[in-house]
Amino acid sequence: KAFLSVGHDEYWTKSMRDAIEGARDQKVNLGFFGANMGYWQIRLEPSSLGETNRTMVGYKSAEMDPRSGINPSETTTKFRLGPVSRPEAALIGVMYDYSPVNFKDIVISNCIPWVCRGTDLVNGSRLAGMLGYEVDKVDASSPRNIQLISASPYDVKVNGVTETRYSNMAYYEAASGAKVFATGSMNWNYGLDSYLGITNWVNPAVQQITRNVLNAFIPVPSE
Repeated sequence: KAFLSVGHDEYWTKSMRDAIEGARDQKVNLGFFGANMGYWQIRLEPSSLGETNRTMVGYKSAEMDPRSGINPSETTTKFRLGPVSRPEAALIGVMYDYSPVNFKDIVISNCIPWVCRGTDLVNGSRLAGMLGYEVDKVDASSPRNIQLISASPYDVKVNGVTETRYSNMAYYEAASGAKVFATGSMNWNYGLDSYLGITNWVNPAVQQITRNVLNAFIPVPSE
């Protein structure tokens, strides 16, 4: 009923992207609890001993990939670039923009009631330190019915000039009825538990939002 992508899920094959899109279109809910996901397309090829799918191939450039002209759809480049031209935001809702962003705040801008249920969050509330170290944002390729739950500022330098951009936590419902949720931040997982004994990042609101999303994906039967 649900597919979860957790952490630094950056490298996908064409068949992985196809499978996840196909699952969404069959009403499988998708949860992306990280950032910079499905960014690079790679291929799996045989090892030197002929074992199938043992070598991960990623030229990261259409010009360098010798198979680009043979099968353009499997070129090892960014999904958003030609000849692949499948922006991540068309599936995830948001897509990678920048790194590093060092422990900034996620700023709630549209506290969707079912997402924020059981928290004290209102529009303007901050989830301290939960933005970073890689962040995603909405794109022109995002679904038209995308709902932006957060708009969190961070600064980037472009040609020596500092500009402010905004990262987004987002949600949309696919035509199939599948729910698609994305945190837009790699740091989200730090808020879930005290991994390695680090307790100062644990955030009850992050825990509750995650619980709400999972319960929406797979409702808990009433006792």
